[in-house]
Amino acid sequence: LFTSFSLYGKKFSTVWKTSRQRTTRQGILLMGAALAVGLAAPARAANHISENIQSWTARASYGSYSQAITAGTVNMTTCIVQPAAAASGVGTVGRIQMQGTSGIVQLPAVNTVGAVTVNLAAGGASRTLKLQKSVNGGAWTDVTTWTGIGTTGAAKTTTLNDASTNIALRLSSPSSAIYVHDILVTDYVVTPAITLADNGTQVAAANVAAGAAAHVLHKFSLAVATANATLTAAAFTTAGTYATADLANLKLRYSTDATLDAGDATLATITGPAAAGAKSFSAFSQTINSGATGYFFITMDVAAAPTGGRTGSVNAVATGDRTCAAGSKSGSTTAGGTQTLQAASTP
Repeated sequence: LFTSFSLYGKKFSTVWKTSRQRTTRQGILLMGAALAVGLAAPARAANHISENIQSWTARASYGSYSQAITAGTVNMTTCIVQPAAAASGVGTVGRIQMQGTSGIVQLPAVNTVGAVTVNLAAGGASRTLKLQKSVNGGAWTDVTTWTGIGTTGAAKTTTLNDASTNIALRLSSPSSAIYVHDILVTDYVVTPAITLADNGTQVAAANVAAGAAAHVLHKFSLAVATANATLTAAAFTTAGTYATADLANLKLRYSTDATLDAGDATLATITGPAAAGAKSFSAFSQTINSGATGYFFITMDVAAAPTGGRTGSVNAVATGDRTCAAGSKSGSTTAGGTQTLQAASTP
């Protein structure tokens, strides 16, 4: 059994099986006058390719062969396949024998690559083997040259952290015959970096007429880098002396630019909002692409006959108010200015 190989702190003690782990959805939760941002990112890398050679078709002499695996097709040049060959040191039973100089093992292309681990042995000491990659069918380039391959099997690991799509990997240029016992290629998990900020100058204090619609209480931006992020909830805290009867609703609006227009999306609505305190918008989903900034506005529709002189505002958002399950966080906003409601005019 394969009992001595460790990867990312996990020790493998059973024979590897071909699998593709399912990713999980994680999220970022921004609390306080905060934002809950869901991220399509797994908690840990999944395996694109996880192969021993035990179930492969035996090939008794050097030749060019193909082998179907879960991830696609492995293409071999001047190789022998021995599913029952014994292993020494690190590695499981079963191996590909690559002929010196000309042997090649090309893996099926995958989208993103985190790390590559191959369990290797040889019939002699101090042998070498190249790991190469090709992106989108381009030229093969050297990733690394593994050295010190000998008669006792050892794991060779190289981290790529490559977010490209259509990445093909291959083992090539063995200095002499090399035995390949196990192959592991992991996904590259990219999580977003999200920066919270005021959307320009924060809302200033103002008087608000009875019946006013889409009046902005607070505005903020989310700048996203490295991976897409999806806003799925927003918690915030209101302040002031307003009563439920003074406001028809609070809304969360979204724009792709810094200006709120009539046609911009309404993500969520709180009808008849309670007096000052913690509140939350939920049950919506707004994706912000990597490299883009999303602009958000908390607005109020004022009742037709509010009590004049009552006030309302939205508190500031601080970096420490946010809890992130994945991704990085930074930034803050300032509080929106106090909005003073005006009584309806008497004819």
